[in-house]
Amino acid sequence: MTFQQALDYLDAHASYEKTGRIESPTIDRMRTLVDACLKHGTVPIVTTIPPKSGSLEKSKQFADSVRKLARELKVPLIDYQAEILKRRPEDWDGRLANFKEFEKNVYDVPTLIAGDGVHPSNPGKFKDYGEDGLKTNGYVLRNYLTLNAYADVIRHVLASTNR
Repeated sequence: MTFQQALDYLDAHASYEKTGRIESPTIDRMRTLVDACLKHGTVPIVTTIPPKSGSLEKSKQFADSVRKLARELKVPLIDYQAEILKRRPEDWDGRLANFKEFEKNVYDVPTLIAGDGVHPSNPGKFKDYGEDGLKTNGYVLRNYLTLNAYADVIRHVLASTNR
C-alpha cells in the first residue's frame, strides 16, 4: 500500500458515509499511479488494505475496488485482507475483548491486526514464517505474501523478458 492509498482509504470512508459506496476518484488516483508505473517499465504489485476494526464492511468494499482494479490493469495483487480473514475469520481484530491484556503494547497482540484496530500486529513470540507466525503476526503474514508476489513477478514477468 502506498501512502497515497492510505490517504485514499480515508477519503473513501468519507465518500462511503455520504453515498453508501466507494466513490471512483479514490480508485482513479490508484489507477493513475499504477499506469505511471507500467508506463515506465515498473511492475507494480497492488495490495488490499487489512480489515479495519469497526469498519469491516467499508474496508471490504475498498478491497473489492482494489481487486477489480488489479484485474482490469492485469497487475499482480496481494490480497492481504482476504488472507487475514481466511486465517483468522473470527478473531483477526486485536481490539476484541479477549485481547484486553495486550492494551499496554497493542502490537504484541497474538492475532493479525494490532490492538489499535488498524495496523498489522507484531508479537515477539511469533516472528517465524511457520504456520503459527503466519496466523498470529500481521507483519510476518504481510512480508510472506509480499515476498511470494515478488517471486511470482520474477518468475513470470522478468524471467520471460530474459529469454
